[in-house]
Amino acid sequence: MLANRYFFPLIFFLILIEGLVRKTIPSIGTQAFLLKDLVILIVFFLQLPFYKISNSFKVFGAVFFIYFLVFFISLFSLILSDTGIYLYLLGFREYFFYVIIIPIAYNYFRILDLDGINQLVRKFLYIGVFISLLGIFQSLGILELDFLKIIKEYHQEHSSIAGVFYFTVSIFDVPEKFAIFNVLLFIIVYSSIRSKQQITNHDYLFLAIFAICIIISGRRVAVFLTFLIILYDFAIYKKTTKSVMLSIIALIISPLFLYFSVASIDPVLAEIIFSSNTLEDAWYYLNWSIGLFLNAFQNVDVLSGYFGITSPGSDFIEGKYDIFTYEIEGFWDKTLFAMGALGTVLLLICFVMLLVIMSLIRSKFRQDYLLTSIIYYLIVVFVWGIKSGNFLVWAPLTFLILALFYRRYEIIKLSTSKHFLNSRTNVI
Repeated sequence: MLANRYFFPLIFFLILIEGLVRKTIPSIGTQAFLLKDLVILIVFFLQLPFYKISNSFKVFGAVFFIYFLVFFISLFSLILSDTGIYLYLLGFREYFFYVIIIPIAYNYFRILDLDGINQLVRKFLYIGVFISLLGIFQSLGILELDFLKIIKEYHQEHSSIAGVFYFTVSIFDVPEKFAIFNVLLFIIVYSSIRSKQQITNHDYLFLAIFAICIIISGRRVAVFLTFLIILYDFAIYKKTTKSVMLSIIALIISPLFLYFSVASIDPVLAEIIFSSNTLEDAWYYLNWSIGLFLNAFQNVDVLSGYFGITSPGSDFIEGKYDIFTYEIEGFWDKTLFAMGALGTVLLLICFVMLLVIMSLIRSKFRQDYLLTSIIYYLIVVFVWGIKSGNFLVWAPLTFLILALFYRRYEIIKLSTSKHFLNSRTNVI
């Protein structure tokens, strides 16, 4: 129980601050990642005797079986291509290593009840607001601190027709993490408001802060996917005359508020995001990304690729870029190049099955804000890979969120069963 109480918060803390360590102590560099990975590995084996798998976990059995097949196929790259053991380990770390966070996180979450999880989410939101405000103050120039800047290996700005706009990272090392972090926080608060399950006393203020930070991250894919999630939620949500009117009012007020808020921080970014050409640009990049994927699909082997060559850390491989004979951009075409067609297709099936199973679970407990928000987050993660990003955008955080979904589902299912049994007893 000591491991449950102290080691998991340490891992979560390391996941959040690893980028901060890389920026404040540049000499450490990628060793900051290795330190976190070592802690995760040690905690996993320390807790091994205490892991328990309940019967309800079997609902995800097929997903993990296909995921294991993807791992098995990745081994072919060691036999059928020039992939060395170092490259393979980089690929293994990106695609498979962080799955051990699921049992570690679940082992911690299973000591919590519904109120305990709500308290945990509430604390996470307050931490998130602090991190997000640091990003806003950074963009405004109020805080000009080195630990809030992007790592030197990453572009600090991006040019566009409207001019140059800047990326915001807060304590993270790259804008993708700041963006997906705020997308997660925004979706949690948004879902709680829609479900009328208040998390904090400042839900609407927090929602505004997270929305602004999604935009100022500079990752336009995050803005576009968040917008699509809101549209999707509205489409499937049970509508009344009152809810439709409120949605129309929000649709009018929110863009104006966000535009003037972002314009005060980065006028160029505000012009780009709120331009009438935004949807046209999004459609163009979507077609472009799908075209790259289809081109990659036609040029890869079925069973193997250069596994690990597209993973973080592979830049140190001599002659790496000589291997690429065609353009790749998104995560899924990177996976084709790294693993081959069969492994990529199975990984896609794995994702789709996971979303379908979780959506079926959510349909039984539609009013729970957390189950809903986690599904929306996973949809964003899944689609994000079409344009850019690493595996699951930020794999350690995403696997942690998966464990939280399972524990939440387990508690609600158990409490529902007890309520049903008690009602039958009362009738008898």
